[in-house]
Amino acid sequence: MAQKDLPAAERWYRRGVEVVQELIRQTHDPADHQSLALMYYNLGIVAKTRQDWDAARNWFSLALELYQLAAQQSGTPQVLQALANICGNLGYISYIQRNPVEAQGWLEQEMSLRKSIARQSGTPEAFQALCGCYEQLGNLAVSQGDTGRAISWYQRAYQVLEALAQSTASPEIRNQLGRIEQKLGQLFH
Repeated sequence: MAQKDLPAAERWYRRGVEVVQELIRQTHDPADHQSLALMYYNLGIVAKTRQDWDAARNWFSLALELYQLAAQQSGTPQVLQALANICGNLGYISYIQRNPVEAQGWLEQEMSLRKSIARQSGTPEAFQALCGCYEQLGNLAVSQGDTGRAISWYQRAYQVLEALAQSTASPEIRNQLGRIEQKLGQLFH
């Protein structure tokens, strides 16, 4: 999303929030709550793109609350995916705001959700997303000077990606493998 598109996107999302809130008042349909959560999530992405970390955290937190309610009611793969994405974003924001303990907590929640999604779906994309989470936990460990923990996270990602590379021709998986291999190489030298 280009910076010049951010004000327009934000206006549309805010208008969407108003429309969905009115629908909720009229219909009380639980599906409308997920639509509202998506609008909040998108406003979080806009704020994150602007590097307005406090606003992003606020929007993601609002989305998280609604998606957690949806997960209690249905727990569909889409809801779990949304929760994982929100946790990952909150982890990133915590990292940027120099709160590594909070970042770790969010990333571990994301990892738990991504494991569940990977087990349920069994798709290469779900396992690749889980490996991305392992990679982020490794990056966080590196930033804290914990080489041993970083290596452990990177090796987890590598093992899963290596198995995926044998079963699929995805160039993205090979790119991710190369990135992990590079990070492991830097830690061992």
